[in-house]
Amino acid sequence: ENGPPPADGSDVSLPAFTNLVIRADMLLGISEGPYGRIFVPSGARLIFDDSASPLELHTLGIEVEGALEAGSPTCRLSGRVEITLHGTFDPPADGSDRHLAAASSSDPRVKGIDVRDEEGARWDFHGKRYRPTWTRLAAPVPGGSDDDWPTIRGRVLFLQDCVNWPVGGEIAVTTSQAKDTRGFHQNEEATVSSVDCVTINGEEYGKITLTEPLVHYHHAGEREY
Repeated sequence: ENGPPPADGSDVSLPAFTNLVIRADMLLGISEGPYGRIFVPSGARLIFDDSASPLELHTLGIEVEGALEAGSPTCRLSGRVEITLHGTFDPPADGSDRHLAAASSSDPRVKGIDVRDEEGARWDFHGKRYRPTWTRLAAPVPGGSDDDWPTIRGRVLFLQDCVNWPVGGEIAVTTSQAKDTRGFHQNEEATVSSVDCVTINGEEYGKITLTEPLVHYHHAGEREY
């Protein structure tokens, strides 16, 4: 009835034995003005509802003796929940609560999420499952140095499995070279712009398009990495 607590750096404690569901439009804290430390007592549950995404929580830390929850095994998160922990050590002369004393550096409740070693205390988040998390190439990637291949072939990857990876997600494509060291490697990172499942000669393959073409050649072979 009184609305959300002010985001002025003051600590916030949930009432004992209550279930509090928070949504994006309920939070006042921002990067410039976060909540103080949030305390979830035994028997209480702080539940994130991602139906309005993204849900962004800015706080100095969270101490959990009850439950910190988002999603469930049968109803996984489909949106985005972001928890940003604020604070710097060596406080200024004004003693602002956003600046934490050096003596607090070893306190896990400060600028951290601390789940206490007590019965019933838990941090229970269930995100979307991406399957499979890795797969093999079904066709070689020529790389960007061969003029005989159009640039689009460096951006489109055919995979041996269909995948449900997110658009905007980042992937790693491992090297096909024998030499793979810190000083010399051809591993690459790329960003996904589209995901499809295609049928070729009666077989299903994953097809993903990247925002930028890969630079190096990547080999593809059945039962090969």
